[in-house]
Amino acid sequence: MSILKFDTLSVVRELEGYGFEPRQAEGVVEVLKKTTEAGSEDLATKGDVALVRSDLKEVETRLDAKIDKVEAALDAKIDKVEAVLSAKLDILKWIGGVIAIAAVSAAVKYVFFTS
Repeated sequence: MSILKFDTLSVVRELEGYGFEPRQAEGVVEVLKKTTEAGSEDLATKGDVALVRSDLKEVETRLDAKIDKVEAALDAKIDKVEAVLSAKLDILKWIGGVIAIAAVSAAVKYVFFTS
């Protein structure tokens, strides 16, 4: 079935008006008919487009859900890493404080207790 409909008799008559012989005009119209019928199988209808849009919407919804799930998992992992780093930073602060106290103690001992 052709998507493009046209009145073949009126096209034949119009071609004859341009000087085509009746057999030539009928041949041209037949070729046009076959061409439009052959090409119409590959054309999408509004229904086809609506179906594809619906399918894409479903895929989008599933992908959004998967993205949200991955995002939540990544957030949880980032929180764990931040907690570990924070604990290690606290330890480094304590170590730094102890080293600073030891350095001050050594300086005081050197200045005041060595002659």
